[in-house]
Amino acid sequence: STENAMGSTVDSGMQVPEKKPIDHMKTAMKKASNATKQSVQPGRPGDPRMNAAVQAKLEDPDLPLLEALAAGGFVFEDINKPGVKSSEVRDKDGVTVYQRRNQLLRRLRKERKRTQI
Repeated sequence: STENAMGSTVDSGMQVPEKKPIDHMKTAMKKASNATKQSVQPGRPGDPRMNAAVQAKLEDPDLPLLEALAAGGFVFEDINKPGVKSSEVRDKDGVTVYQRRNQLLRRLRKERKRTQI
């Protein structure tokens, strides 16, 4: 039995399992093992459409960003509709054209930086 905040004695009747000590060496070895199993690039593999858009832009640097996104498979239905601001245009996933364009530019910078090294 234990005493609660109000000063009353409480008997929960529950047994608390004993915690096992952490084997830090075992944990470190497991992490090292997992690191060797991972691909060359850490993190998530990314959207295959964005990967294709990056590849299209790298193969043809003169290709406009929107065409590279379209080549990757992104669909912006309202892009050419009169009266629709380009800042309001979204793809089928609800992501704005600006967000997709910025992500493509970020991925291109990352790829160029990676190949420079």
